[in-house]
Amino acid sequence: MRLPIQILVAAVLASVIATWSAAPAADHASLRSGSAVNEEWTTLEAVAGVGRLEWSCSDGGARVRFMAKGGTSERVSVRIGSSTTSHALLQRRYALELPFSHPQTWTIKRLSESLPPVVVIDVQGKGKQGCRAPEVEVRTRN
Repeated sequence: MRLPIQILVAAVLASVIATWSAAPAADHASLRSGSAVNEEWTTLEAVAGVGRLEWSCSDGGARVRFMAKGGTSERVSVRIGSSTTSHALLQRRYALELPFSHPQTWTIKRLSESLPPVVVIDVQGKGKQGCRAPEVEVRTRN
């Protein structure tokens, strides 16, 4: 069953707003069950002009997030396997965060009048993944 895009975006943005602060990623703390848990985020790849992909692994499992950087908004979609699982419209300094257990393909489209290239980020695990940071490949397409 597919949720309407507005509901999905609202849920993602509510999650992002609840867990994001303006502090650097290494100082980021999120709220879980009423108690603060420190999370360490590692930059996997800085993507010129659009943002960066970050990685965290804790008791709750591995997670990947894309943090928007540019002055314009980015339309982000994530595909896991053959289906697109998430869509979001991110403003500068907001993030979309997903659990990581399978290879993911992130597609970042900057929204501007000049129609910049689309950035595609492939995130692949390394064998028995555990808390090992995944491999990342970044490419652009027109």
